[in-house]
Amino acid sequence: MRVNSMKTAARTVAAGAAVAVSLGSAQAALAAPAPGVPPANVVQVPCIPGALAADITSAVAGQTLNLVRSCNYRLTSALPVITKNLTIQGNGATLQRSYIPGTPDFSILTVNSGAVLVLNYLNLRNGDSAGDIAPPATGSKGSAVKGDGPVNNSGYGGAIYNNNGTVTVNGGTLSNNTSTIEGGAIYSKTRLTVNRVLFVGNTSVSGGAIATLFDDPATVNHSTFNANRAADGGAIFVNDSMTVTDSGFTKNTSTDSGGAIYVNDGSPTVTGSYFSQNQAQHGGGLYNESTLTVTGGSFTGNTAASDGGGIRNDNTMTVNGTAFSLNGADDGGGLYNDSTLSMNGGSFTSNTAASDGGGIDNEDTMALTSTVFSLNQAEDGGGIYNNEDATITDSQITDNTASSTGGGIFNNEDVTLTTSVVDNNHPDNCAGVSVTGCTG
Repeated sequence: MRVNSMKTAARTVAAGAAVAVSLGSAQAALAAPAPGVPPANVVQVPCIPGALAADITSAVAGQTLNLVRSCNYRLTSALPVITKNLTIQGNGATLQRSYIPGTPDFSILTVNSGAVLVLNYLNLRNGDSAGDIAPPATGSKGSAVKGDGPVNNSGYGGAIYNNNGTVTVNGGTLSNNTSTIEGGAIYSKTRLTVNRVLFVGNTSVSGGAIATLFDDPATVNHSTFNANRAADGGAIFVNDSMTVTDSGFTKNTSTDSGGAIYVNDGSPTVTGSYFSQNQAQHGGGLYNESTLTVTGGSFTGNTAASDGGGIRNDNTMTVNGTAFSLNGADDGGGLYNDSTLSMNGGSFTSNTAASDGGGIDNEDTMALTSTVFSLNQAEDGGGIYNNEDATITDSQITDNTASSTGGGIFNNEDVTLTTSVVDNNHPDNCAGVSVTGCTG
């Protein structure tokens, strides 16, 4: 009897343990989220514009709004201003200001001071920040005076107006956005990072795609700018330090200066980027009015109606290992220098000037090292037209053509040649003021 009692007790204890394990497993299962249920900091936003607006308003700092894949959120009114840290996971969705006639003007996203906004794979289309004042006259430089209109219709940033926040854009396409003052797609007063974004058909007075203010620097990586338009800076207007890396600029247009980029202030760098078929009155590819460094990359097929088919420099510029080819202008088919230029490496090939300097027209101070000029054409100075001071070291100037004189170099002032070759240019190698070491 005692043995049976002991066995019964053992079975009872074992059964109790099994029940405890079973209850514990059930409680653990209840605590874990069911498959497919997002964590608490992710909000699923249905394909309804009103729901998106409500979720922006009610969002808690640090949340992610997860949009419906490939949904087109057609907006007939401005979204709430973003005032807290927020991530929008686009999944290829589009925020589009409605094309319905009578839709008011507004920036699609406005970010206020202190807020951090991260956009991932989100498209922004047809934003229109008209503002309440007339834009500056065509060709004017810098910002107009802001009016007292609402922040989401300020005249700045048709798609994104970064009003002293921090904005990061990863992937997506920003297309057909416009503003009346600066930044057709994005206007940023403070911190901005752009990674692998396509900008197409955006329009403003300054910076058809992007414009920055005098404050924190901006970063643009692996992005593409196509067919954007402005009076200054068809794609980008730089008012502070900006880093542009491995990006492409094609068929952007400026009615005044900087077909692709206009550098107004700061010390930006452009590295490993290509400029092709951009157009402007001055600086078909790029116009510099500050301190600029260009490294690597290429300027191909850009045109300026006046000067600097590839680049016009009006301040201090350093160019390292950059190729200029098939660019054209009235003066300076490849590059027009009106201040201080230092160039190390790189080449000028098949550039054309209707008047002076098929490769370079130098109007101030220029130092070239290990630079190659070949097959460039102009009326005077097929390779180089020098109107001030030029130092040329370890370089080659060959097979260039002038329809008038100075097939290789036309010199009006002072050229110093050191261990450089000037040969086989037509109708002559050098003309104008004598260049020591240049014959034929």
